[in-house]
Formats: sequence, C-alpha cells, structure tokens
Amino acid sequence: MPKQEPIFFDTDNLACFLWVDNRAILPLLFPGRIFVSEQVEKEVIKVPYLRSRFEILQTHGAIKSISIEMDTPEEEEYYKLIDTSDRSKKIIGAGEASCMVLAKFRNGIIASNNTIDIHDYCVANNIKQIKTGDILQLACKKKFITEEDCEKLWQEMLAAGRWLTAPTYKEYIKNNPCVDFL
Repeated sequence: MPKQEPIFFDTDNLACFLWVDNRAILPLLFPGRIFVSEQVEKEVIKVPYLRSRFEILQTHGAIKSISIEMDTPEEEEYYKLIDTSDRSKKIIGAGEASCMVLAKFRNGIIASNNTIDIHDYCVANNIKQIKTGDILQLACKKKFITEEDCEKLWQEMLAAGRWLTAPTYKEYIKNNPCVDFL
C-alpha cells in the first residue's frame, strides 16, 4: 500500500464536521492522517462548542496537532504568507497559511473550503486540496453514509453558518467529480 499523505485541516473544513457533530467520518476516512496546525487549533478552541468536540477527537488520537518548525524554511515561508505590509498582496489568515506551508514542506494535502485564497499557492506548489464536499463524496463512495445523509449534513452545515461552495450537496456533486487521489 502506498504511503498516504498527511491531511492538514483548515478551520473552516474541520468546523463543518464539528458543528454538525459528525466527527466519526473523518477518522474513518483518514485514520492517522488528520493534522491541525497550532494556528488552526487556536481558532477552533476559541468556540466552546467546537472546543469540546475537538478535544474528544484529540484525546482519542484521531487528530494530531502539529507546529511549524522554528528557524526553518517552513517558518520563513509562513511569515511571508501572513505579512500584511504589501497592500497589493492577498491577505492570508494564520490558519490557512499554516496549512499551506505544512502541506508544501511535508508533502501533504490541504482540507479547506477556501479555494479562492489558497488556489494559486496550491497550483504553484503542486499541493492537492479537498473540500467538505469531497470528504462527503468519499464517505458516500465508501458506504460510510448515504447520499441522503450527505445532503442532510450539508444542510446542517449551512444552517450552522458554514460556507460551502453550493446550496445543496446534490448540486455540489453535479459540478465536482469525486477526487481520486485519496
């Protein structure tokens, strides 16, 4: 079996599953591959509702926290990405930037719904990206949940204020074929 890349979850993607209390999908699909940067962890635990659910996954070893190594090219790249002194440059949040850097330097995949801010970086650095819809499609394909379950979860995520790229799961899969690299 080929080595499976680590998956670095951004706050928005991870929060989708934490808000609807469907945390089981992630460890079932990606055992030992779910990583969050310390920046993402800080963003998630600010919300008490998400914090308790996050800590359960962490306690059971389903999520591993990871830091950007200090005094390395990782750290240098991270600070370049979050630097706001160049007003012509797109502003990248700390969580997104940490995922981008970790995926680049540690040969991983980014789990993020933020396609606009990270797309160019991912393309330039040959980084694969998955969105919440991709995760649901994979869970359905592996028969962990049904298509009806996916639609229900999608609607719950939207109701919880999560930003997704389509108004329905059905519309998402119509426009986004299931990723084949997971």
